[in-house]
Amino acid sequence: MITDKQKKYLLLKRGVDIVLSGGAIVVLSPVLGLLALAIKLDSKGPVLFKQKRVGKDKELFEIYKFRTMRTDTPSDMPTHMLKDPDQFITKTGKLLRKTSLDELPQIFNIFTGKMSIIGPRPALWNQDDLIAERDKYHANDVTPGLTGWAQINGRDELEIDVKAKFDGDYVNEMGLKMDIKCFLATIGSVLLGDGVVEGGTGELEETVDTQIVDPEKINKEAKIGAAVVGTAGAVGLAGLGFVCKHIKNNKKENKFHKGLLLGSLVLGYTAYTAYTNVKRKVQLQDIFINEKELKQTKEDKNLQLKKVLITGASSYIGESVEKWLNNSDNEYEVDTLDMLDPNWKEFDFSKYDTVFHVAGIAHADVGNVSEEVKQKYYQVNTDLTLEVANIAKNAKVRQFIFMSSMIVYSGCGTTHITKDTKPKAENFYGDSKLQADLKLQEMNDDSFKVVVVRPPMIYGKGSKGNYPQLVKLATKLPVFPIVNNKRSMLHIDNLCEFIKLMIDNEESGVFFPQNDEYTNTSDMVQMIASIKGHKIILLPGTSLFIKLLGNIPGKIGRLASKAFGDSYYDMNLSDYVEGYRINNFRHSIEMTEGEN
Repeated sequence: MITDKQKKYLLLKRGVDIVLSGGAIVVLSPVLGLLALAIKLDSKGPVLFKQKRVGKDKELFEIYKFRTMRTDTPSDMPTHMLKDPDQFITKTGKLLRKTSLDELPQIFNIFTGKMSIIGPRPALWNQDDLIAERDKYHANDVTPGLTGWAQINGRDELEIDVKAKFDGDYVNEMGLKMDIKCFLATIGSVLLGDGVVEGGTGELEETVDTQIVDPEKINKEAKIGAAVVGTAGAVGLAGLGFVCKHIKNNKKENKFHKGLLLGSLVLGYTAYTAYTNVKRKVQLQDIFINEKELKQTKEDKNLQLKKVLITGASSYIGESVEKWLNNSDNEYEVDTLDMLDPNWKEFDFSKYDTVFHVAGIAHADVGNVSEEVKQKYYQVNTDLTLEVANIAKNAKVRQFIFMSSMIVYSGCGTTHITKDTKPKAENFYGDSKLQADLKLQEMNDDSFKVVVVRPPMIYGKGSKGNYPQLVKLATKLPVFPIVNNKRSMLHIDNLCEFIKLMIDNEESGVFFPQNDEYTNTSDMVQMIASIKGHKIILLPGTSLFIKLLGNIPGKIGRLASKAFGDSYYDMNLSDYVEGYRINNFRHSIEMTEGEN
């Protein structure tokens, strides 16, 4: 039953409905016109769809919606009762229903008092089961709404009895706090696309009598809605302030018009930037919450003790693999060899099953080095590698694993590397790796199995190279461009597990391990900033500018291409018979940049 306090609130609620719906009609008129045009161009028939619905006290009224279905769709039939709803929905209609934009014309129903902004969704005139269920909770005694408590708790996914129960809960709790919560959470729900299931509300099922509310989900959606409303309000106030100031400071009409045009462009871009950042934040939060669980299927094996020698005692990769093997369930005996020790050639290789060679030089400024430095790269990355491999082979070591690099493809002129792409290095660093890479493959035989690993950028806690530089940018810059690039990356744990499998399975050949998802630079920066608690604004519409920077000769062009260019392996290259991707991308960044 509606209390006396709620009856007084209904007067305020009606006043708010009139103000907001009237304002929406004025402000959204261009949007309504564009949507109407899209509907007309997409299919024959009227723009608006009118249907009899049940209003307050079960009084019938005509609800207005944008038409989303073909004109030959059976009339007065709920979508869930259609055998195949998708065959009747137009292309434009799918977008309108997904985003709930088909409901916009109901602002006219709200303005005339047949509906409210918040309330139970109006039932069809022939939905006797829903109407009867709502009678139990007095949900038919209030004005139906554009959105409501049931919508943010499931929308199309709810069975009729559950939906009616939520409508009853709304009636019991109806007030300013409840309406604000429903309003904000609806915005968040629409942005997340929650609960949109064509044909999702079915017949009354006796087995379903309760529905558990997820407060965390609703609170998240409400926070998102608040962010959208706050951003829109800030942009609106800024625009109003700008226009007022310009009117005051400019007496000449031509100056005013120029200023107004400039101001409109600035505000338009600001509004679009705000929308883009809110949307990306929503998507990022959705990733945080709905992060998939990675499962690995592995065969149980009776592995004998493996003796492994890692060359490159102080290297990031070497130390990481050593730790990984020592902490593994399988038994390994792991030693390291410092290649800077002048007496390393006297070391006894014969007692090892596998040599994992990671010693080398990387991360040079290839644009500004002497010939002496270049030769040093060949001495270490090529000559030393082959020398170690020959010593290992002569010592009857059964397997040699070499850390090559994706850099061997840097001169190929392609950003998408497939099995048919032939390696070609762009500079001396890449070539020094490539020469060792190719010559090692020639040494492979049944008694000396050679594994060449060509990983993309490796990152993790304590990693060196380009990744830490990107982290600095993500935590220091106030803004960052949005660029839709695609890059392969490999988390250190995934690499360690891959190397372990190479050892366990006594593999040979050339391998291309990478994460199970490609990386976008802008997404990664946003994710790092979020984990670090840094506020960063992502700027849309900057792709062309970044592309132009990449075409500039010299260091600027190289840096722009390195940060924002495409560089990725075909995923088929990276598949393996056993799962080595321990961490997905989201979790790997959290592990790398988190406090723990």
